[in-house]
Amino acid sequence: MNTREPVSKLFNADGSFRVKRIGLNHFALSEIYHTLVTQSWTRFFFVVSLTYVLIALLFTTAYWVVDPRNMVGLIGENKAVTFFELFLYSAQTLSTVGSAGVAPVGIPNNLIATAESMTALLCMAVITGLLYVRFSRPGANIVYSKNLLVSPYKQGEALMIRIANAKKNELDEVAAVVTLIRYDPKTRKRIFNELTLERDKIPFIPLSWTIVHPIDPESPFRHIGLDEEKDEWAIYVRTSGIDSITGQPVFSGHAYTSKDLVRNARFRAFHELNEREETLIYLARINDYEELTPVQKA
Repeated sequence: MNTREPVSKLFNADGSFRVKRIGLNHFALSEIYHTLVTQSWTRFFFVVSLTYVLIALLFTTAYWVVDPRNMVGLIGENKAVTFFELFLYSAQTLSTVGSAGVAPVGIPNNLIATAESMTALLCMAVITGLLYVRFSRPGANIVYSKNLLVSPYKQGEALMIRIANAKKNELDEVAAVVTLIRYDPKTRKRIFNELTLERDKIPFIPLSWTIVHPIDPESPFRHIGLDEEKDEWAIYVRTSGIDSITGQPVFSGHAYTSKDLVRNARFRAFHELNEREETLIYLARINDYEELTPVQKA
């Protein structure tokens, strides 16, 4: 096991942590709930569909084991067709739609049908709740520049990162925290330094926001090499704001490594006015920058 991993391997580019926790009970209800709420829509619908089919098959098997002849309305001429009819009955009972023209007869099959109806009610309630949480859960769709630049700033230089809001709704009280993570070979520990920003909060973000960290004598970058291409440091950007529609706080993150650093450059403008004097923002150009010559730097 390698205990001396580069700090850049701690994050993914989208700001999520590249950490696998060992020893957790992934079948705990809290873990299952968290997984169902946070996984992609494709995977969510796959899990729901698979669970639906498996439950339907479970009750189909129960009807089959008890005695399919106690089900009124079956017209199958062989066992395979009869089993499929029982599956359709079970599936439609779970969906609370109907019974496919089939009805149970006798106490055993009616008890199974009662248990299936109760299961259907519980499943519908759980799925409805999960869908509500997934739709109502706010999220910040903030886009980040692919690179972080070292640009001229006043009489020195500054580290600059550009972000923009990719949603139609506005974000209020937008704040940013930029953290430098580096590995100290002497202590064999990761060191976290919160970088001082020119401005760490803005009231809203209608266009874009260039986050600026002045590289002054107090900056940690005075003591480490910016030009090193090794994975000796990483920068984690954490932004937060309030959704103007829902009024709920939203969060976003992004990670950079030393390989994403571009020196002696500045961001180009990526918005313009149209003939109706509306501001057009070209989000695909958020990372556009130009390298500076010595004359431009001066």
